[in-house]
Amino acid sequence: MEATAKQEAPEPQHEAELSPVFEERLAAGNACRQEGNAQLRQGELLAARGCYQRAARQLLFDEAQRFELRDDHAAALLAERLPVELNLSRVALELGLAAAASGDVGEKRSRELFERELGVAVAHAVEAVALAPGSAKAHYRHGCALLALGRAEEAAAALGEAAAIVPADPGIARKRGDALALLRLDRAETDKMWRGQIPKQQGGQSAAASAAAAAAADAEEVSWQLCCCQLASCTLPMLLIFVALLYRLDFFGDFGEGMFGAVEAEDPNAYADEL
Repeated sequence: MEATAKQEAPEPQHEAELSPVFEERLAAGNACRQEGNAQLRQGELLAARGCYQRAARQLLFDEAQRFELRDDHAAALLAERLPVELNLSRVALELGLAAAASGDVGEKRSRELFERELGVAVAHAVEAVALAPGSAKAHYRHGCALLALGRAEEAAAALGEAAAIVPADPGIARKRGDALALLRLDRAETDKMWRGQIPKQQGGQSAAASAAAAAAADAEEVSWQLCCCQLASCTLPMLLIFVALLYRLDFFGDFGEGMFGAVEAEDPNAYADEL
């Protein structure tokens, strides 16, 4: 499907007030969605987007209204709204890719259109995932939009969610493989960059500075060892005298007998009830 980057979305059409009857709103949303599908099959991306946006308006109920819906109404609403969000994500993704491929409006303008459309694609995919966390297609759309933006780690995670729901789908497996390949490439580039920076920083030090740093480290180590030896020579005798005095005063009680006298063999089953 082709669409040039110079195309802009049509102005929204003025519509009649939304019907207060749920069934009429659902039927109107379905009609707009079917019209959008027909436009999409013909490659009319902008016209399809307009239809899907009108469908979304018909199917948008606030939280209080959704709370009052019967279970069958809620299920019917989800069955209509989910494909609308999925197709809005798909249309935005294709428009963004078309903008990136087109040079008619200049590189900067094409980049702006690409990023704007891909942002829209991600937003609709996130909404689809929120509506149906168990939908493999919702996670797939999300992953495809993230992958097009170069967000490889997030894309791999989203496509992994889709693969967990439908493990045998070849399209999901292929896209997930693309995301993982891009992720490995990103990590390799990052590792390469850091490997190049560390030797460069070390190589910038002069030989004199390195020698001075090594000498200072050796002097600090010797000073620390001397300090420890002096402290041990003073502290150990005092500690032994203190322990002996406490033992003479029967401070340890039964623990003292076990520590300094004969130690009985431990019964391996003594704490069996505590395990």
